[in-house]
Amino acid sequence: MILGRPDGALNFWVYDSTGKMSITSHFPSANRDQGFETVEKLSPESCMGCHYDLVTRKFDVLSPSADVLRLAKTTELPIVCAENGEDLVDDN
Repeated sequence: MILGRPDGALNFWVYDSTGKMSITSHFPSANRDQGFETVEKLSPESCMGCHYDLVTRKFDVLSPSADVLRLAKTTELPIVCAENGEDLVDDN
């Protein structure tokens, strides 16, 4: 979950499939075959990398584009974080 703060920055919270707050989440990472894989990384530190504006130098990008960041789209990743019946949010 991402919420904007009064100062314009963002706060990040990550939850697992049971609704329990978690310190990790799943993120795209380049693999040796020049493709992408899903890896588990610490949150919110890993979240902040995609929500950073390189021009303004602030963490205020609410919806980053995988295209701009040259990352894999959610639909291109081997999904390991979704449970059966859960919906995925399209990232671009």
